[in-house]
Amino acid sequence: VRRNPRYYATDHVHLDEIRFLPIVDGSTAVNLYKAGDVYAMHGRAVPPLWIPALRGRRDFHTTQAYRSLFYAFNTTKPPFNNVLVRYAFHMATNSQAVARFLDAGQTPARTVIPVVSDYPGLHSLFAEAGGRVWDVLSYDPPAARELLRIAKAEAFSVDITFPNRPRSKEIAEILQAQWRANLRLRVNVRMVGRNVWIQSLLATSYSGLIESGQGPDYADPNGIFDLFTSRTDGSGWVDAGFNQLLEGANGELDAAVRMRRLAAC
Repeated sequence: VRRNPRYYATDHVHLDEIRFLPIVDGSTAVNLYKAGDVYAMHGRAVPPLWIPALRGRRDFHTTQAYRSLFYAFNTTKPPFNNVLVRYAFHMATNSQAVARFLDAGQTPARTVIPVVSDYPGLHSLFAEAGGRVWDVLSYDPPAARELLRIAKAEAFSVDITFPNRPRSKEIAEILQAQWRANLRLRVNVRMVGRNVWIQSLLATSYSGLIESGQGPDYADPNGIFDLFTSRTDGSGWVDAGFNQLLEGANGELDAAVRMRRLAAC
C-alpha cells in the first residue's frame, strides 16, 4: 500500500509504503524480523518457542486481549450429542498446560467468557448424573472417566481438526496427549487449510472437535455469547432458552444487573 497524496492529511503520513508478506510459518516470520526484513508481526504469529528469546527486546510488547480460544464439539453427531460426554472432555482438560505453552501472559480459561469488569463469571457448575453431583468446570480426570462410563461412551476414536496456522498444531497435540491419558481414548489430530477449516466450522461438517474461538470487537460477554445464537461457533448447538435469556439480559438497563443476568446465560 502506498501513501495517497490526495489524502486530506497527507503531510502527517510519514511512510511512503507498507508491504505485507503473506507468511504462514511463524518461525520464518521471526527469522525475517531478526534479519531486519520484517518490522512488525501479529502477536498470534509468534511461535511460543521464540517468546523467551524475544521477551527482552525493546519492541516486544504484551497486553491483555479480550479473546477466548476453545474447541467446538460437533453436537449434531454421537457421541458429542450427549452433554455428559462434553462435560467429561472439559473435566479431562488442563488448560493451564496450554497457557504455559503459549507463555505470553495467556490465562487458563474456566469458561468461554474472559475476565472483564463487573462480570462475575462462573467458578463452578454443578450437574447431576448417575446419582451424584459433579462440578463440570473442575479438572478431574477420574470423574471425567466416570462420566464417560455413565454415558456408555468409554471406547471411541476422536478427531481434533485445526487450521494450518501458528500454535494450532502444538495446542492440539497437548490436548491429544491429555485426552489419551485422562480419558484413555484414541485421539487423532487433523490439520486442514484455513478455508477448509472455516467451511468446516460454518457447515459443522467435521467429526469430533474443531478449533474455534472468538475475539469480539468490544470487551463485553455478549460479543462471545452472540456467537452461540448464530451457530457460527462450529458446534451446531442451539438452544431457544439460551437465546431468550441472552435477549432478556441485553434488554436490562442497569449495567450491574445486566452482567449478573449475562453470567446466568
